Amino acid sequence: MQKISKKEIDNALKQINFKKNSCYVVHSSLVHIGIANGVKINKMPEVILNILKKNFGKNSTICVPSSNWDYADRKINFDKKKSNSHREFGALSHYLTKKPNSFRSNNPLFNITAIGKKAKFITEGGTSNGFGVDSAWDKLYNLNADIVLLGCDFSEATFTFTRYIEFRFGVPYLYNKLFNVPITHKGKKQFNNSISTLRYLNLDVIYDLENFKKILKKNKILVENKNKKIKITKVKMKPCFDVGISCLKKDINFFLKRKPKYKIDKFPLK
Repeated sequence: MQKISKKEIDNALKQINFKKNSCYVVHSSLVHIGIANGVKINKMPEVILNILKKNFGKNSTICVPSSNWDYADRKINFDKKKSNSHREFGALSHYLTKKPNSFRSNNPLFNITAIGKKAKFITEGGTSNGFGVDSAWDKLYNLNADIVLLGCDFSEATFTFTRYIEFRFGVPYLYNKLFNVPITHKGKKQFNNSISTLRYLNLDVIYDLENFKKILKKNKILVENKNKKIKITKVKMKPCFDVGISCLKKDINFFLKRKPKYKIDKFPLK
């Protein structure tokens, strides 16, 4: 893991023109950012958060993906305050879920944790659907939030907003699955179940977002910094959504490496 200074992280963010006091969805990989000089590794999430606040503005809202796989894999009740964020979402996500002033959305599999001015509004919708009306992702879209990839590549694994675009368009290789597992908060049951948009596993769906990235970059919707040590990418949600829908209208498999192998005797039918 590389050694880096706090100033270098700050300067890397300054290379991108962030609109102050807006909403930001931050996907991060502290492994690829490195450890700041004189900072213990367990303190890095706090350091990163403070630098983000400095660049985003004191009235900003910072959101991170904080999904919990145990809800689906082990059928364990999802507690909005106690359930951990899966380790693949990184140390910053885990850190924010444990902060007493953070708020967490309802859907466990496409979960959002937020702090700041609009955190409560974004996360406390009246639905447990991952991307439906009044969900955290739908509110972030309507707020035209900035998506920030901090030390991450632009891929299906890190760019969750692709799934929201697919949900809204209605691609045939995804389906909405009902999970009859409760969601609780502060000891009270909020929902008996949830709905998440998932891939049909039998279709061997493989994503390839390289062409999508090129189009977004060409239209200046996707902006990258030029720092060799810390890669940062910014994407504005609404124009990104419009481009994604336009591409899916031309090719319903646009986000995929190849067309899924649909089978006539299995769902979804050809």
